[in-house]
Amino acid sequence: SRLLVFYRSLDSQSKLTDPHEWFSTARKMKRKIIFHGGPTNSGKTYSALQCLRQAKRGMYYGPLRLLAAEIFNKLNLAGIACNLYTGQEKKHVRNATHHGAATRDGTEDLQKPLDVVVIDEVQMLGDPDRGASWTRAVLGLDCPEIHVCGGMEAAALVLASIAESCGDDFEMRTYERFLPLLHHQQYEFPQSLQLQPSQGQGSPTSSAVTAHRFCCVSQRLVSRYYLECY
Repeated sequence: SRLLVFYRSLDSQSKLTDPHEWFSTARKMKRKIIFHGGPTNSGKTYSALQCLRQAKRGMYYGPLRLLAAEIFNKLNLAGIACNLYTGQEKKHVRNATHHGAATRDGTEDLQKPLDVVVIDEVQMLGDPDRGASWTRAVLGLDCPEIHVCGGMEAAALVLASIAESCGDDFEMRTYERFLPLLHHQQYEFPQSLQLQPSQGQGSPTSSAVTAHRFCCVSQRLVSRYYLECY
């Protein structure tokens, strides 16, 4: 009957097991996903951003407002007009060709014509709260060249599977840390930052293991070195 045909058509169009089919425009084009994988301080994001700088039109997606704002500032200082999209603010620059966005706040721009997109911290695909934003960006971006950056924690296997499902080309580039990561069981603060016994518990040179000692040390770092402590 006509009603049965209608329900079958509705079921095929709303099939939740094939989310890559929700983005028909992206599926009609041949895309290339380039995965930049490696640890922190390995240059993976820097390499991807160089491709973004050279593009005529591009976008950066990051998990934090501060990261999006950093790209926004750097590109504009380099003479590349860039907009900013975050949950707190939107800044539009005249004749902008690039965009910096916090991933969950910039998804309204998925359908803009773009040449290169950089998606940072792509291992967030597995995050139970925010992973949907990364998944939607990877699946739905109408862009021929997508650079994704992140750790090697299974992201490469996931992205390769996504690229195969979408019919996209996939390339993996791996990076090594520039400097070795050293682990110290105990760190001794410089003499100017050491606390007196009355300012906290334990030895004056021990790590700031209590909230009180941490606040004291962070205040000194801010006042002496203009650093931000979190």
